[in-house]
Amino acid sequence: TLLRARTGNVGAGGRTRIAVRPERVRLAGEEGGTNRLDATVRELIYLGDQIRLRIELAGKHEFTIKAPVSQLDRSLRPGDAIRVGLDPAHTRALDVPAAH
Repeated sequence: TLLRARTGNVGAGGRTRIAVRPERVRLAGEEGGTNRLDATVRELIYLGDQIRLRIELAGKHEFTIKAPVSQLDRSLRPGDAIRVGLDPAHTRALDVPAAH
């Protein structure tokens, strides 16, 4: 998947990981920036006025989103497909260390 991100010392053409804070991921229907990814909801954890969603990207990468409950679709359940957005200004590209 091709994503736009802020870079540091990332080499061209190599494997890259991205880093983004859980509160910087936007749920579908919100302004999410250039990067849009399909995901599957695995778990919803209500924490008062906040919610944490554990999602799965591309069928193999798990990630946690933190958002205000007011921005959540109340019909959302584990197993549902959603789309998330990553603003390139808050997404960092990191080199993957070479295997030893």
